[in-house]
Amino acid sequence: MRTILIGLSVPVALSVLALTVGAAIYLNNEPDQARAETTSSRYELDGDQVDVETNGAVDVKVKRGDGTGLHIIRTLRWTGNRHHSESWSDNRLTVSFDCERACSATYEMSLPQTTRLVVNGKPS
Repeated sequence: MRTILIGLSVPVALSVLALTVGAAIYLNNEPDQARAETTSSRYELDGDQVDVETNGAVDVKVKRGDGTGLHIIRTLRWTGNRHHSESWSDNRLTVSFDCERACSATYEMSLPQTTRLVVNGKPS
């Protein structure tokens, strides 16, 4: 009887060990590491107003300057899988950003002094 208990406990112990190791590998897997990416874009303006529509964890910061056009420096931070989309048409920038956890997108926008900026329907 004791042999049967020992025989049963070894496979159970091995199963627990395998699950523990598997969980540790999964939790330390590269896709779950925090990541960051900084990129930039420049868009030509056609008019004196830029409309920005955001969805998700997107923060817009504005810097006024003497240049022409819209210059964007975007910094994305995320953990796990992410979804980021951006489109520019008719002086309208549409941005969407989300991820599994701990994500943010910062859009630093440089605009000419005379260009109005409207973010999610509100003047900025």
